[in-house]
Amino acid sequence: MLDVLATSDYLRNGNVAAFRLRVRDVPRPPGAEIILSEVDGTSGAGATAYAPSGTPSAEAERRTSATERPQVSDLIPAKDANGQPSFAVIAPVRGVERSVIYLLRLVVPAAILGELLQREEVLAAMTASIADRQGLVVARNAKTMRYLGLRLPAATLQGMEDRDEGWSAPPRMTGLRWLRPSTARPSQAGP
Repeated sequence: MLDVLATSDYLRNGNVAAFRLRVRDVPRPPGAEIILSEVDGTSGAGATAYAPSGTPSAEAERRTSATERPQVSDLIPAKDANGQPSFAVIAPVRGVERSVIYLLRLVVPAAILGELLQREEVLAAMTASIADRQGLVVARNAKTMRYLGLRLPAATLQGMEDRDEGWSAPPRMTGLRWLRPSTARPSQAGP
C-alpha cells in the first residue's frame, strides 16, 4: 500500500496538501496512521513529528533513507495516540528527479499482527510468534498482550541470527520432538 502511495504524482510534484486530501480516504487497519515527513524525520512536510531520535521508528527511517527501500521498524514501545505499542512500515517517496524527497510511514498498532496470527490455522498445542530484530515479541497467535514486548528466550533466537529463513531444532524437551521455523525480512530489503 505504501509503495503505491509513495508514487503519487501529488507528492512527486510537491503538492502535499492535495496528497493529504486524497490519503484521508485510503483504507487502513484500525488505529493505523499514515504520516508524511521530510527525509530527516522532521515535520517540514506538514506532518506531526512522530519518531524522536533513537527510537525504533527513527532507526527504520535511517535505513529507509540509506537503502532507498521500504523498511519495517522494531517494536515501538512508546504509546501511540490510542495507547498501544506499535510498529512502522516506512517507504521512500521519490521526486521527479528520482531522489528521495519524503518518507511515508504507516504506523500500525502491534495488536493488529496478533489478530492476523489468530486467524491462521495453528495447531492448538503450538504457538506462533512474530519478533522484531531485537528479539522482542511483536505478536502471537495467543495471549499477544501478555507477551508483547518481552524478549524471546536465547535458545529460541539461536540459529536464527544469521539467516533470513529456515528451520532449526531447539534443545529437546523431555519426550517431545519439534522443529522451529524461522523467517525474517528478505535480504534485499537492506540491513
